[in-house]
Amino acid sequence: MRNESALAPEFAVPANRTLEQIEKMVIVQALKCANGNKAEAAQMLGLYRPTLYSKMKKYRLDEIKRRSGESSASPDSGIDEPRRVDATV
Repeated sequence: MRNESALAPEFAVPANRTLEQIEKMVIVQALKCANGNKAEAAQMLGLYRPTLYSKMKKYRLDEIKRRSGESSASPDSGIDEPRRVDATV
């Protein structure tokens, strides 16, 4: 059973923010709480994992990781980053 108040004690909605700014902040907070585990963060937020990926792309959250030198690929998926293919025949 999912804990509906998983983010409640650690996240307060700031005043004078747009819905998009708040959504981005909530996603970042969920990812931090889940130690970067996207499946767990999606579950905490009540989202399907592909929906979380779409929102992360929308808010360019993967680009931030790439700029800081971290890999954005999750070890279990293998679909986040393109793979190099040797085309030698």
